[in-house]
Amino acid sequence: MPMCRWSSEQKFLHLLQAGARTKDVRGGRRLHCLMLLHGLLQNAMHVDYLIRLYASCGSLLEASLVFVQSPSQSIYTWYGIILAHTNNLQHSLAMSLYVNMLELRDICPNNYIFSCILKACCNMDSLFYGMTIHYQSTFHNMESDVIIGSTLIDLYMKFGLLMEARIVFDGLPHRNVVSYGAIIVGYAQNNHGHAALQLFEHMLYIGIQPNRVIFLGVLAACGSETALRESWFVHDLIVRNGLNSDLAVANTIIDMYSKCGSIEEACKVFRRLVNPNIVSWGAIISGYVQHGHYEAVFQYFQEMENRSVQPNRVIFLSLLQACKNTGSMKQAEYVHDQIKSEDLESDSVIRSALIDMWVTLGEFQTACKLFDDTIDRNVVTWSVMLSGYVHHEQGASALELFERMQQSVSCLDKFVYTCVLKACGLEQTFMEIMLLHHQIIDDGLEKDVSIGSSLIDSYAKCGVVEEARRVFDNLLNKNEVSWGAMLAGYNQHNKELSALELFQKMLQDGAEPDKVRLLCVLKACGSIGTLWQGKLVHNLIRIHKLHMDVVLGNALIDMYAKCGELEEAFTVFSTLQDRDIVSWGALISGCAQHGLFKIVILLLKAMQCEGMRPNDKIFSSVLSTCSHAGLAEEGYQQFKSMMLDHSILPSTEHINCVVDLFSRVGCLKEAEQLLENISLSPDSLAWTSLLTACRTYGNLKFGKHCYEHVIQLNPSVSSGYVTMSHILADAYLGGT
Repeated sequence: MPMCRWSSEQKFLHLLQAGARTKDVRGGRRLHCLMLLHGLLQNAMHVDYLIRLYASCGSLLEASLVFVQSPSQSIYTWYGIILAHTNNLQHSLAMSLYVNMLELRDICPNNYIFSCILKACCNMDSLFYGMTIHYQSTFHNMESDVIIGSTLIDLYMKFGLLMEARIVFDGLPHRNVVSYGAIIVGYAQNNHGHAALQLFEHMLYIGIQPNRVIFLGVLAACGSETALRESWFVHDLIVRNGLNSDLAVANTIIDMYSKCGSIEEACKVFRRLVNPNIVSWGAIISGYVQHGHYEAVFQYFQEMENRSVQPNRVIFLSLLQACKNTGSMKQAEYVHDQIKSEDLESDSVIRSALIDMWVTLGEFQTACKLFDDTIDRNVVTWSVMLSGYVHHEQGASALELFERMQQSVSCLDKFVYTCVLKACGLEQTFMEIMLLHHQIIDDGLEKDVSIGSSLIDSYAKCGVVEEARRVFDNLLNKNEVSWGAMLAGYNQHNKELSALELFQKMLQDGAEPDKVRLLCVLKACGSIGTLWQGKLVHNLIRIHKLHMDVVLGNALIDMYAKCGELEEAFTVFSTLQDRDIVSWGALISGCAQHGLFKIVILLLKAMQCEGMRPNDKIFSSVLSTCSHAGLAEEGYQQFKSMMLDHSILPSTEHINCVVDLFSRVGCLKEAEQLLENISLSPDSLAWTSLLTACRTYGNLKFGKHCYEHVIQLNPSVSSGYVTMSHILADAYLGGT
């Protein structure tokens, strides 16, 4: 090649730049040889560009040789070699070079070197080095440089130091699109979407045009804040800037709309994509899972398969969640088979999700096989298995698994403790709870509100309400769950006055009443008949504008009925838009308690006119009313209607009601025939009721027959002996 073609140094620079862009290492080596021949490596700029060329090709060894052999290492040469190592992820070596530059070469770093080495600190997760570099940049009066400032913001945001990042940002005299991008993206990544959106608005106000990076950050912020109106505005800006065809931007828009509750908009964006990638499919499928549209999830999965798109780990996790929530065994088996075919079953996250799905579906055999075949079980793997047992109320199995877990896992998390405490509550194992409580104290978690709430619930279920209250009082920050657990505990053990006192304390402490706690209090009011406090709760529901759903309405009806305020019970009943069987049952039960037989029958007919079929509990109320009113014929007709018209098999409670009904009106023979002929084995209560009637009607012979049944069914019941002795005494005194 004639030497005249290489005479221009400018041409060498041009060729070096071209080689770096195309990553042509062979061409770079030829240029390197020519530059050595013609002594062009005396020029620091040539050295810098040659280092960059080798670095762009991933040849750090050759780049380092060029650097070492350079006769004069200028600031640009140092920048080139440090940048080369940073770009090739050799961050520790980049840091060593930086230190070497400062200690041995006495060169003052410029803003580009500071920015480069700060990126290295960020990537090597070294906050200490990053803060040291920050101090050095301040020492050199460069802290206000926009390039250094933007990189510092990135660094501090990565470590969650939002205040430090904001101080750097606010201290920049001239902010550009890069510095705004760093702070906006940082806020979005740290779930401070509101702050990100405020800065975005200010940036637009001062006339800075957002770039792709900023749009991605703002879209994420809109999603985290579920800010639908802002989402529309940002989406419109993206379209006007011509970025809507950018696949990464489009995927983030899909995710944003899903999080903002507008799955329809997300679907529209997805359908406009010409060639959606795997991230696009993952975003739309995840969105439909979030919104519980599981049929759509499986439809999109089918469409993926039709287009020969292979699902990835993220999509499989969404599919497993959908299978778990729908309870579809067929889909679950199919997805599991697909995971096997993609050789993803051994993935720890996928495996935990599979165990979680199968155990939630009640397929313990499959879940246990997956669990037992897992070699490296982590806390998550153990936790999902524990949670599954607890979900299906298999407390003993959960506790047995926990014993095995303790042999393998040294550090237990809050979720595990919560699961095991629930299992203890199911099994009512007081000693286990005590041991766990001590372990929780040793781990310094006693004052954690979620664990505290579980302890309260477990102690209460074991009947140790005083211990539950001690745990409750020791909680520093009580939440709605802890208040609810303590209230429910008092209700479980008929300590309604304590429950009402606690509720008053809750209101005094400024805690907002919610549906769960109000239900507990309404139950307590109904149980002890405190009408004025029940009305107070009803008033609180109005003041806090809580939605009067059917569950809350039913509790109010039940409370008013038990307190004898039937007019209020009817008023609440009439205002309920979606009355269910419980609503009718509460009102009928209330009227039955107050002996309003005619109203009970009218309500029974009215509910059937509305297409509602009475259940066994409602018939118990009806039969009880007939019994107390002495309406044997009507009661027996209702009993037959229950069995013949409504196909309800009589329970022991129903039998007892009818026997009591016959006994009250002296139809002893009919009562006996019912007890002798019924397929369900009666309990001692029915025969005791009949025995009492024998005394009332002075029937010694029949009384002896009933007495034999009573002592046969329950010989420990003293009332049978007492009643029979009275019958014998009455017969003796009467001379029979």
